[in-house]
Amino acid sequence: TFSSSLFAPHVSSARNLDIAVLGGDAAGLYLALRLAEAEGDTSLNITVYDYRWYKSSDGWFKTHPQTQELEDHRIFVVPYSLVDVCSEVTRNAILGSEDPCDEIWPGAVCLSPAKLEERLLKRVQEADVSGKISLAVGPPGRAGTLLRQGTQLADD
Repeated sequence: TFSSSLFAPHVSSARNLDIAVLGGDAAGLYLALRLAEAEGDTSLNITVYDYRWYKSSDGWFKTHPQTQELEDHRIFVVPYSLVDVCSEVTRNAILGSEDPCDEIWPGAVCLSPAKLEERLLKRVQEADVSGKISLAVGPPGRAGTLLRQGTQLADD
């Protein structure tokens, strides 16, 4: 695990932080989970935004089926070093029952991007972290408008 020292020293003394993560892919969801599971006395309110989501009739956020229809043959090689720093619950959610892919990359598990994202999306909605992480379709406002238009938000 890691502590609130993850945040810059001038921010670590803050007691309440509102964090917006734009993009609910595997990286955005992983970041939200790592922040939510951080130790410390800082209160975090993390909102993860993604346009591909919808709220299903059972109350869970899911990815629109039409965005999953594209055949994707990529494989993410996820090193155990990224998984081992997570809580046990998150580690189990990421790994599932996957076999290690030691023949491709020693000390790693191989997952499709869709499978990894699906597992992380389910994990961020579980009771132990959902109090710190909220999900939303978006982002709203100017950032959402610029992103939908493909406008660059910052200089390269």
